[in-house]
Amino acid sequence: MGEKSNKNIEILVVSVGATPQVVTETLWYYTYYQIREFDRIVLVTTSTGKDNINKELYQNKRLESLETALSKKTGYFEISPEDIISLKDSRGNELDDIRTSSDSEDMAKHVFEILRDLTEDINSRLTIVIAGGRKTMPAILALASSFYGRDQD
Repeated sequence: MGEKSNKNIEILVVSVGATPQVVTETLWYYTYYQIREFDRIVLVTTSTGKDNINKELYQNKRLESLETALSKKTGYFEISPEDIISLKDSRGNELDDIRTSSDSEDMAKHVFEILRDLTEDINSRLTIVIAGGRKTMPAILALASSFYGRDQD
């Protein structure tokens, strides 16, 4: 991506529901207003959300259209396939939605693991967006952020 403004590795973490519009809106905001450039973009979602991310951002070229609108080269917003994280249940199966108490518990455990892992590098700074997904997922992401968040996040 672009040049970094400080020594931290800038990581954007976004909770994404069934539609990935929150991703493009967030990237537009941070880029248009020149607030921050991200070295890594992590999307936390369900298997349904992951399918829609791939369809909308890549097949329908929403990410490429955003890059064009912001006068950025194609590929400026790089999202690694490994960073589109589909939440899993306790057996390792991808959750297609968060409907039950059991789904919520499994999602919470996975979200806490994700945030724990992302905050292990002291040279990273997380920007966390909790706008997408059913209310339990962003609420848990916010809770995990307050638990694992560091001064620089």
